[in-house]
Order: sequence, then C-alpha cells, then structure tokens
Amino acid sequence: MAAPRDNLAKFFDEYTLTGEKLGGDLNGAIYGCVDRRNKKFVVKVIIAIRKMYEEGLLIQRALSDYCPNVTPIRALYYLTTKTAGIDAFSAHVKVFASYPKDDVILAVLPRASEGDLGDVSLARPLGLRTIKDSVRIFAQVAEAVNAIHTRGFVHCDIKVQNVLVHRTKQGRLQASLNDFDFACKIGEPVYIGRNSHSGPEFLQAERTYHRLSASPWQDVWAMGIMLYIIFTGNLPIEFYPHDDTNREAAWRKMTYSAEFVYPEVLTADQTSLLKMMLTRDWFERPTMAAVLQHPLILECTRKPLPPPSRLAVLTQYYDEADELMQE
Repeated sequence: MAAPRDNLAKFFDEYTLTGEKLGGDLNGAIYGCVDRRNKKFVVKVIIAIRKMYEEGLLIQRALSDYCPNVTPIRALYYLTTKTAGIDAFSAHVKVFASYPKDDVILAVLPRASEGDLGDVSLARPLGLRTIKDSVRIFAQVAEAVNAIHTRGFVHCDIKVQNVLVHRTKQGRLQASLNDFDFACKIGEPVYIGRNSHSGPEFLQAERTYHRLSASPWQDVWAMGIMLYIIFTGNLPIEFYPHDDTNREAAWRKMTYSAEFVYPEVLTADQTSLLKMMLTRDWFERPTMAAVLQHPLILECTRKPLPPPSRLAVLTQYYDEADELMQE
C-alpha cells in the first residue's frame, strides 16, 4: 500500500483519541475518538496482514453510498512501516507490538449509541419489546444484505456483533451492517472459518478439507441465525464445540436433523420466516429479496420489494461490482 507520509498527521488534525479501547482481536483493535466538534466516532485499527482487509473496507465504503443500512466509513488512513510517525501513534495505541513490520489501516466510523445488535437483542428494554420492533430491525439489516448481493458481493461474516445499532432523534432504533473485513465477490474463496452463525456447509467443508466459494445463501443462513437470536435471545443449538468428538456430533445434528426445535412462544409467522432461511440445503434457501417479501416483514415494514430471479442475484450488477473494486 502506497501511503502519503502525512496521513498520520491528517488523522491527528481531525481526531483526538479518548483512551477507550472498545474491542479488538489478532487483526487489530477499536478505539474511541472524537472530532473537532466533539462528535463521537471510533477508529478501527487494522493490521494489513492480508490484502482482503483493505478490499473489505473499500467494499463497505462504496456500498454505504448505495444503502443507508451499511455502516459508512467516514475516512481511511494508511500507515506504512515507512511512515515517520508510526512510532508516535504506537505510543497512543499499543497494538503494533506483535506486528512491527506490517502496514496499518485506520478506518473512522460512527459510534453506535446502543452498541451492537447482540447487546440490544439481549436487553429488551432498549427497544425490541415487540415482534414489530424485532422484525423492523431485522429488515433494515436484510435490506443491506440484499443490496450487497445484488451488486455481486457476499459479506461472509454476518452475526449480531457485526450489526451496529443507533437511536435516532425520534427515539427509534436504526441498524447498520458493519465489519466487511471478509467481504468478497460471489464465487471467490471464503477465508473465514466457521462461527456460531455459519451454515452446515461450513462444518461439512471442514470435515472434508474443502474450501467453500462465497455464496449469497451463506449470508442467508447467517441472517436466519441472527433473527433467531433477535426473537429468542439464544442460538438454536450449541453449534460448534471445540473438542473433536462433540464437533462431529454437532455436524451430524446440523446436517441430518429434520429441523430445529422452535420455541412455542413464537408465532406461526415468526417460525415460517425462520424456516425460510434455516434450510440445510443451501441451494434451497431463498434470496434476501425473497425473504423481504415474507408476509411478516411486509406487515411490519410495509415496504414491498420485487424479488429478482435466483440467477439475477448471481449476475445482476456484476460489472458494477468490478467497478467498485477498482475504485
């Protein structure tokens, strides 16, 4: 990555770090910051170990122009190992110790007033008190995923922790899809491993040592798991134990069981919406546009969308997707 030497100076001209560490993993960390008007943001510090992290940020930035339910990236700053002030930044953010030779990307994003969707769905008093509230927040994310798919991309890492929730001035909750680190074009290899929102095809691929290609219907399953958590506050089953014996049992349960056990407190419409997405055969799963046509979503949002054909999801806007990647 070629980066101007004044990128670091530009960041500190615009923002001040608050000293809060809000999260992090092996690939970087998230810190609080404020701009000159004292407006709250977060800076996502990413160790650029792989080119795909940068590509994911560029995809997110481009798609946020098309869809308001994709978390916008306000600014990107590139720091190379040759940047003169990188040691000075390290003094503020102690995330470079393990990766002294890697380039770094700083992504500035809005700070979610209510945290992520996991926080909100497990704390009903915050806003998801009714089925209508739950479906509306899900539909907002579904619209973002539909926009991603129709432009030729797959998110590859949909989970409640990657959905930010803001409260509007009118007091309503607004969701936006974040963390496009693993996003890629349809058909490209998937580089993320299984997690609690991954479909049974990931367990099967792990068992047969086969790498999956990115498909919209992987995101559809993850959206089904997300909705199950929104409705119930729990996962359908304990998907992925770490020891080999229980992992094999979980794989068999996921692959061969007739269906999940859906709580009796769910209405018939809630259960049918979940069953649409939580179909084990990924080629039988609907498109996100078709999910948005479900009667429960139409009743709660009153925003009908014409579902494109299954083939159209794979081909529509593919040229546009290439253009987005080249920008």
